[in-house]
Amino acid sequence: MILVTGAAGLLGRELVRELCADGAPVRGLDVVAAPDPRLPGYQAHTGDLLDPAVCRAAVEGVSAVVHAAAVQFHTPGCPRVGLERFFGRNIAMTGHLLEACQAAGIERFVFVSSDMVYGAHGTGPLREDGPTRPSGPYGRSKLAGEEQCRRAWERMTHVAILRPSMTIGPGRLGLLKRLFDRVRTDRPIPMLGHGANRHHMIAVDDLAVACRLALAHSGHGTYNIGASEPTPVRDLLAELCRRAGSRSRLVALPASAALIALDLLWRLRLSVMNPEQYLIAPREYVLDTSAARAKLGFEARHRDVDALFATYRWYLDHLSP
Repeated sequence: MILVTGAAGLLGRELVRELCADGAPVRGLDVVAAPDPRLPGYQAHTGDLLDPAVCRAAVEGVSAVVHAAAVQFHTPGCPRVGLERFFGRNIAMTGHLLEACQAAGIERFVFVSSDMVYGAHGTGPLREDGPTRPSGPYGRSKLAGEEQCRRAWERMTHVAILRPSMTIGPGRLGLLKRLFDRVRTDRPIPMLGHGANRHHMIAVDDLAVACRLALAHSGHGTYNIGASEPTPVRDLLAELCRRAGSRSRLVALPASAALIALDLLWRLRLSVMNPEQYLIAPREYVLDTSAARAKLGFEARHRDVDALFATYRWYLDHLSP
């Protein structure tokens, strides 16, 4: 039995579906209703990982865990003040779950972290052994979760930490909705800077494959997960517009002035982007994914532009009348 936390989320839904399709018995846990309980071999559970008793019940009879549950900036109820306390939930959930796993003798644990642990100060391809200086409370909560996992290495034999880039795919909107709204209505699309910089992305089904490979891998490790060849931002947006048949034009904004304006808007609680997003927006933010290829055998199947356009088509199909 494999436990998937955050089973109602973008990654959790896809991972549950793929594991069940492989014939694995799966238990999904989330604070809201999890995926279709009619999947073969699937058990849907509802509960809050902030409750240690829920964690203990969730791991009963389980042989492996993929911990994908987390609160994020787009989580309903996310405040503009008190963010450290809000994202502290991620640290508490991971700690309670790891304690329950160790008490139950579970050896295999996959923690879905984030590339936000690197922060906006990294240079060059970001490596797993490089500095981690998160730019905000979400990244700090993920880094704290990684530290909890590493402390568990002494008592658990197979603990993998995945650092995925921005995960996209059908069902993912958030900030992308504003981009897609502009593409659909032919409005200008602003870029922070010249757009020659690259940002890693990962299709959700590719990330699910990485989770499954990490479950099967022996030993401990930390792995960046991203598409094979990230596309420069300008080219990515131009190709999205071309495929969408949009007449939107790209507008390059001076990065330094735009960052000052966004910081002010954030302080006034008016910004549509949070600091962890806009601080890296004009930067080259590319992951070194060689460790995942060499040790997990992971290779992304989808290019970022293909995954982005697939997400756009899902958005069109689910527009409100």
